[in-house]
Amino acid sequence: MYRLNDEVLKCADRVVQMSRDRGSAVLDYTDDSIGLVEDMLSEAAAHANRMTEEALQRLSQDVGCYILEVARRNHGGAYQWVADRNEPALVVGAPLYAITLCCWEKVRDRLRGSGTDNISLFYAGYVDRVRQAKPGDRAKFL
Repeated sequence: MYRLNDEVLKCADRVVQMSRDRGSAVLDYTDDSIGLVEDMLSEAAAHANRMTEEALQRLSQDVGCYILEVARRNHGGAYQWVADRNEPALVVGAPLYAITLCCWEKVRDRLRGSGTDNISLFYAGYVDRVRQAKPGDRAKFL
């Protein structure tokens, strides 16, 4: 588990560095920074068709890890590896309730130009669900 935490943070830190390289606002691991992530993804989506599959995958994973780390720092939880999705998830509230966040595929879809995969709205929905969670609740944000 400790290794998974380290890997998620390492990937998230790469995205923070990307934001520094843009020369404007810098990601700061706050909930509000997800709006900047959406802006960055919008810019990247314009070039995604020229990216290799490997580059697209790595960017999706790195940005997804940043989103997971923002959620963990601001709302708690623990990372778990989801074998059938081959990606990390953040689970908040266990064992009382379990609100699960996976986002690599959501980020990848956003990079491929899916306007319905707005990361800011997706994340806001997740945060609302975490804040309203009650004992016994189970929800997955994929």
